[in-house]
Parts: sequence; C-alpha cells; structure tokens
Amino acid sequence: DMDITTFEMTYLSQYPGLENVEELDLRKNRLGDEGLEAFLLSEKIENIRALDLRNNQITRKGVGVLAATNKLTLLEKLDLRSNKIGPAWINKFKSTGNYPNLSSLKIV
Repeated sequence: DMDITTFEMTYLSQYPGLENVEELDLRKNRLGDEGLEAFLLSEKIENIRALDLRNNQITRKGVGVLAATNKLTLLEKLDLRSNKIGPAWINKFKSTGNYPNLSSLKIV
C-alpha cells in the first residue's frame, strides 16, 4: 500500500540497479494506466521474470500497452488480479507472441 504516483513510477523505472531485478512486487499501489506506461518506457526492465501488478487501477488501455511491449520477453509470472480488466486478456496476451516464457498469468 505505497500509492506510487505516475511521477514516482517514472523515477523508479530509471532507478540504478533495476536492470538486475528479476522479481518486482508493485501490488496495492495506484499506478493506473499512466504509471504502468511510464514503467514500460524503461530500458531497465528486461530481466524481470515475475511481476505483480495486483490492485493498481489498471484498465484495458494499460493492459493493452503491456501486452504489446516487447521489453518483458523473460517474464514467466504476471499477476494482474484486482484491476479493471476481464478474462479475455489471457488469450490476448498469449496471441501477441511477446511473452514466450510466460507460464503463469493471473487476471481474475
């Protein structure tokens, strides 16, 4: 429950050492679509293998950007529960081909 703002997420996405992080838990913040998009602009997120984005007020817009990114190809686990999206996103993620290692995707 840290309530990370979009501005803070922009800073976090450039944080020294982020390129070494393999598991990132951002649950229970208020990232929203803008915060998620700011995070996805980072060049330092390519080694993340597990990402928890539960309960962040993310909508279809933000998840669409997440599904389309090619920066998280090593991602194995993604948790998007308790956001404003539905189960149809499971197939949309799989169909992009951007997540070849994704073995666990939780949406609802």
